[in-house]
Amino acid sequence: MERHRRTVQEFVRSLSVIVDPVQLHGVIAGQLREIFRLERVALAVRDEDAGGYRTVAAREEDGESAELAFAWSEDGRLVRWLRVNETPLVFDESPGVAEYVGSEEVARLTGAGFRAVVPLVAMSRLTGFLLLGGPSGEGLSGETGTARERVRGRRTVPFPSPAELDLLEQLAAQAALACENAALLEAQRARMRRLYRAERLAVAGELAAGAAHEIRNPLTAIRSTIQYLHETLPADHPGRDDASGLLEEVDRINEIVEGLLSFARPREAVFVPLDAAEVLRQSLGLVASRARKQGLEVAAEITDAVPLVGDESLLKQLFLNLLLNAIQAMPEGGTLTVRARALPRTGGRARGAAPASGGALIEIADTGPGIPEEVLDKVFDPFFTTKASGTGLGLSICYGIAERHRGEIEVLSPAPGAGGNRPAPERTRETVQEVAGEPVRQEARRAVQAPRAPVGRGTIVRVRLRGGTR
Repeated sequence: MERHRRTVQEFVRSLSVIVDPVQLHGVIAGQLREIFRLERVALAVRDEDAGGYRTVAAREEDGESAELAFAWSEDGRLVRWLRVNETPLVFDESPGVAEYVGSEEVARLTGAGFRAVVPLVAMSRLTGFLLLGGPSGEGLSGETGTARERVRGRRTVPFPSPAELDLLEQLAAQAALACENAALLEAQRARMRRLYRAERLAVAGELAAGAAHEIRNPLTAIRSTIQYLHETLPADHPGRDDASGLLEEVDRINEIVEGLLSFARPREAVFVPLDAAEVLRQSLGLVASRARKQGLEVAAEITDAVPLVGDESLLKQLFLNLLLNAIQAMPEGGTLTVRARALPRTGGRARGAAPASGGALIEIADTGPGIPEEVLDKVFDPFFTTKASGTGLGLSICYGIAERHRGEIEVLSPAPGAGGNRPAPERTRETVQEVAGEPVRQEARRAVQAPRAPVGRGTIVRVRLRGGTR
């Protein structure tokens, strides 16, 4: 049909100029809703970190975005059926398949207003799938029928008709290819950013090592001389205070030198099997007192063990640095959120076997003012800092620790979903109690009783660790 051919061409043309995944997902959901005149359309794509699929865009009948937080496991029956069959699933027309998928899953989707699921397959891989609601008016084809009809007033609206189903599969194939290309492009950009950052850090590390050694030798002699003068001067001599001030400044310089050496020549790591979640809990406990003094609410979503081969001391240094950064970003209060879970292992596994851990995913989020976009790419550069005090080496050292654990650090600002004020979550009471004990639990109760928690742009630091080599 000529009309369908033009529809496919226009759809492909509109997607071909979009490379940003977030924008692309919204356009796909919005255009499909308009083409088929549906009440709602949602798009789910693969989540590599979780090893499953999650909704990333949803559009309602009025064209507005909708909040929809659905997730599916890689081994879920719906995902497996879509991967094997690669055909649309209409719940009303396939009761046997719906029964296989599971009554709870079908009830969840139909309860949200969805009547069909369409797989997005690109390069023999299930990239994602579409969730389609019922029609809001006459279908695209204008056909009539009884098997797929829905009555609205006096109008009989078929969905999906054979013609619509054929068009839907053509558009789904193009949407899958666009999503796959956007994901590949984003992954390539991320790899290039990591490569450029690694090169900058390597050059800076060599310079830092040479500078640190050149500074340390004369600095030791300077400090010894000032220390001698300080001890020999009478207690009431006016130069004694000057000598004390000089000693403090020399110690400050020495602290910078130590940071340079830690950044440029880190100690040898000792990798052993450990629980990254437990190391994170311990680190959170160490900063709990400081968080309490600032009136912060702490939400710790740390439940299961997260097995990892790592250096406990280095990991604790990494977590403490990131936690302190988040706390310092909220001097007037806010919410510190800490999450930890295991990453799925890449590659195949035995049928029916539980997914093995492929590393750790750690997220530390704050509700502070966020990081300006123009400096976001510089946060890992040595000596770069937005603080009034500090050496600017903290995140550079953290990045090095993550690399030694075959991982990377990603900084997102503003945090997804940030903006405005939102109520403090009730779950904070119990999660904080598990992490930091009685004092923090009492503080959390006071925070939860407050009507609203201050929220800024926010920042999320996401750490992926695959583990070191023993």
